[in-house]
Amino acid sequence: MIGETGLRSSTPSAASLEPLIAAIKDDLADGVRRAVCTDLAFIGNMSEVYAWTPCFMVDFDAFIFSDALDERLGTWLLDRGAHWRAELAQHGIDFELRIIEGPYKPAIKALERPVIVLHLGVFTEQDYLAIAPLKRWAWRKYACLSEPARLARLAPERPNVAALLSGPRGVEYRLRAIASGCVPMREWVLPSFREQELLVRLDDPNFVECCFAYALSSARAHGRVLGFGEADSLPNEKYFCWYANHLLSSADLLHLLEMKIRCRNSGFAVDTAEAQRLALGYLNALSNSLATTA
Repeated sequence: MIGETGLRSSTPSAASLEPLIAAIKDDLADGVRRAVCTDLAFIGNMSEVYAWTPCFMVDFDAFIFSDALDERLGTWLLDRGAHWRAELAQHGIDFELRIIEGPYKPAIKALERPVIVLHLGVFTEQDYLAIAPLKRWAWRKYACLSEPARLARLAPERPNVAALLSGPRGVEYRLRAIASGCVPMREWVLPSFREQELLVRLDDPNFVECCFAYALSSARAHGRVLGFGEADSLPNEKYFCWYANHLLSSADLLHLLEMKIRCRNSGFAVDTAEAQRLALGYLNALSNSLATTA
């Protein structure tokens, strides 16, 4: 039976997912303890920096470091993915393990049962240093298990306004991608770590997540490049109100945040064209603001 939210009436509560998330964290940490990989960091609301708000579409972000992206590591990750897919299915929960660079979420228009997406970044240190400075600056605050300050050590100097506007993966890049209706991502396929392109297009349900992510993370980056600690400490519900009062007031941005909050419990059953319009409205406003100070 499908309830008002679209989820089946037998669905476990969102809060009941917490011990399962903790078990997946411990399983990944076991890879460091067994020297399958060299280090591990939990990112975003899986970290100790931000609290996780219980929801039915769980974005479980983590970074794994290794001396090499080889078949031994790939086979272990493939095995852990299969284990958790089978284990969580017994609880009525779907599971994905994906290694993707980009704002990936599963293309679910109407969520019928919870899903946990283990969204990994898997790197050698050399690979990590090739990532856009804006991203590495944002991630510097997260602690690794083996070397707690690893991400801080590998962080660049604080990027400036020009980097946010026109640097790699900056606002101009994001504007072009959202306007084109096609967001390219890179995916690494296990166990070989073969690289392939993943395209999320306007008619895909998860294109709206690209709109959410590119706008909301740009607002975070705006605060960071200006040196405001709030961008690295406040949760979404508080940061974007602070941002509107102190940096750039945008009704489009706040509307996108409201849409995102709804989607994390129901799937992407929202107006894609509206999400695109709102993202472009905010990103254009930000671009114009940055251009006056770059």
